[in-house]
Amino acid sequence: MSTKLWYEKSENMDDVVISSRVRLARNISGIPFVSKLSETLALKIIKKVKDVIDVINKDLNFKFSFLNLKDLNKLQKLFLLERHIISPDFIKTSLPTALAVSEDESCSLMLNEEDHVRIQAFSSGLNLKKIYKVANEMDDFLDENLVFSFSEEFGYLTQCPTNLGNGMRASLMLHLPALKIYGVINKLQDSIFKLGFTIRGIYGEGTSFLGDMYQISNQITLGITEESIIKNLENIAVQLINQEKKLRNSFKNNVNILDEIHRAFGILSSCRLLSVKELLDLSSKVRLGIALGEFSNVTFETINLLMFNVTNANIPFGNEENLTDVERDKLRADFARKTLTGK
Repeated sequence: MSTKLWYEKSENMDDVVISSRVRLARNISGIPFVSKLSETLALKIIKKVKDVIDVINKDLNFKFSFLNLKDLNKLQKLFLLERHIISPDFIKTSLPTALAVSEDESCSLMLNEEDHVRIQAFSSGLNLKKIYKVANEMDDFLDENLVFSFSEEFGYLTQCPTNLGNGMRASLMLHLPALKIYGVINKLQDSIFKLGFTIRGIYGEGTSFLGDMYQISNQITLGITEESIIKNLENIAVQLINQEKKLRNSFKNNVNILDEIHRAFGILSSCRLLSVKELLDLSSKVRLGIALGEFSNVTFETINLLMFNVTNANIPFGNEENLTDVERDKLRADFARKTLTGK
């Protein structure tokens, strides 16, 4: 039996909060920051961390795969990017880089991205406290074996000054179709920014808002504890959840909105070609329909499986570099139909 991936699990599933993520930025003491690294030192970092991962695989309750990015082709790297396991910048660097990923993809380490080590933990739903514990335990174990750069005055030392302090980015992926329809999102951005948080697209800074999904994360890491960041982000999330659900109530008797929802389900259930943008936009409407009780046989787990598996490099059985756009669109449509109808 294959291991369930983190986004396939219904743990603390919420109809507004799609997922939670915590990322810790760390650098090994006595080694220059990534911008000053030689190839030799970059390889040294990879070896040091791999040795620790080997111990973790043997002694702790995790099973990590270890990958050198130079051994992966362009499509395989895109696969990892679309899964949110690596960042766009990680692909672009010319330095030796590597990645450790747990079996269910809920925990990963990027080596030699902007910092020597980037620890990430993921979960479906609103689970910030849980995944912070996972990331923190991994951080403690790595620190014992590697010794991270730390200053009593500034906290953890990082290449970018915006990560100084605790080095943590906590983020939530929210589905906010009602706030978008009512034009509230733009007004919220300024308010959230003043609280030390920001709204980004689904792949982080500079990316588009697709499928009515918005990623909210902290901007401040200096002079504030990790626990405070999580508490503040949860408080913001609760306010957004309440606003979103209140506005959604007005949709229950709105025949135009309900028609859009059922048309979206009809297209996903019968189409023969489907682009990524179409998939995410249609899935957003179906997800809203699930929240409104319009579908008895489609769950949030089902729609998560659909949304996480049909980007260009993640279509099941479609991860070949020589496929045309039309062939990918056909595979994407085939998978959408099978996921929703079994046909």
